[in-house]
Amino acid sequence: MQTEALITLLAANFISSVAPGPNGALVMNATLRFGPLAGSSALAGALLARLVWLAVATLAMLGLLSISEEAVAGLRKASAAAVILLGIVMLTAPGARRGAAAVTRSLRDQFWLGMGVGLANPLSLVFFVAVLPRFFARQSQLPDLVWIVAATLAGAALALGLYVVAARPLSGPRLAQPLNRVFGACLVTVGAAGLTGAST
Repeated sequence: MQTEALITLLAANFISSVAPGPNGALVMNATLRFGPLAGSSALAGALLARLVWLAVATLAMLGLLSISEEAVAGLRKASAAAVILLGIVMLTAPGARRGAAAVTRSLRDQFWLGMGVGLANPLSLVFFVAVLPRFFARQSQLPDLVWIVAATLAGAALALGLYVVAARPLSGPRLAQPLNRVFGACLVTVGAAGLTGAST
């Protein structure tokens, strides 16, 4: 695969991931509450979810999986509901946990939250279905697919990593609860708007 194509794919993934959304909000909130390790854990979960959507889009392009408009509409409703649920969880969450065991649990929780929010975002599937045909062909070899995966994950990791870097100076238990309220309210609002739009 040509270097120019890989750079373009990496840039496309970076732009789609750096735009404000549930993944960025979750990564930033995890960093602010528990520190950069927790933010990185949420980032890793979001990347795994993105890899799942990439696999689904690839199967669809190869004709091995059919994706109907009804399925996409259902995914959008499920996504909006999941974002609302996450917002409610943040609104009712306690302050940052303390102690080694609590830190380990926080890292695990943030990873699964990152994956859950990523899987609840069907826009990733829409993005891949629209973009991948320009870089992927039926005759593509395994090395091409490996480079596609690498560029996809690298672009998203760089984008979400900016949220960790931006939030790190403000991380700490003192701001945990107020920030939970802010991010939780934002996610509930975004989810409600998405649910309304998906129903029209």
